[in-house]
Amino acid sequence: MKEIISIYLLFSTCAANAVVAPSIALPPDFLSAKFAEKNLDEIVGATYIQQSSDCDSVRFKEYFFTTKMDNTDYYFNKSPIKLWQCLLMNGDLESYGLGYDPSVADEKPANQVVRYDEKNDTWKIVNRKSYHKNDKPLQLFNVTSPNAKGYMVVDENINKYDIQNGITQKKEVKFCLIDDSKKNYALCGHGDLLEKIDGKEVDLTAYFLKSLESMTLSNK
Repeated sequence: MKEIISIYLLFSTCAANAVVAPSIALPPDFLSAKFAEKNLDEIVGATYIQQSSDCDSVRFKEYFFTTKMDNTDYYFNKSPIKLWQCLLMNGDLESYGLGYDPSVADEKPANQVVRYDEKNDTWKIVNRKSYHKNDKPLQLFNVTSPNAKGYMVVDENINKYDIQNGITQKKEVKFCLIDDSKKNYALCGHGDLLEKIDGKEVDLTAYFLKSLESMTLSNK
């Protein structure tokens, strides 16, 4: 118990300016004291779409793969995010693809989407009128990092493209963090939080949320 309390207090101190709502339980093996500082240049096997140079100095703490590093550093440059985007904005958070709509072509619209609530300055799940009983609800987290604010959403629903590619289980993730200063650019990412490690599916949701909490955008 003392060890758990110590880990919680240490993480609370390090993340004093960061908030995730709702909060999420940390895995038993989460070690807040063991992480690697990374930037986007160190991520391999991912696509980076860049509309602005403002994201060039993004820094964040990588918690999970750091604990899995071996002598070849195979895990050091891994990330669950396979598409990164630095997007220009004009203050309109509903534009530029910052929200989330999991609808796919030739299928009924998804039950839920993620949209910005300007009145309350938060991101929220919006239910559509039509409802498919077998769909799983989205998991939405509002995220505040040291100098940015946004959301992360997790979608476990399997669509026709997943089936065509033999995917039967997933935790699709999208996040967007908007800079606090001028709100004229955002860093967004898309990937899957299920990672196969040593033949087992590992859920990276809690680990990556903590990475987002630590993410610092450009200080230009």
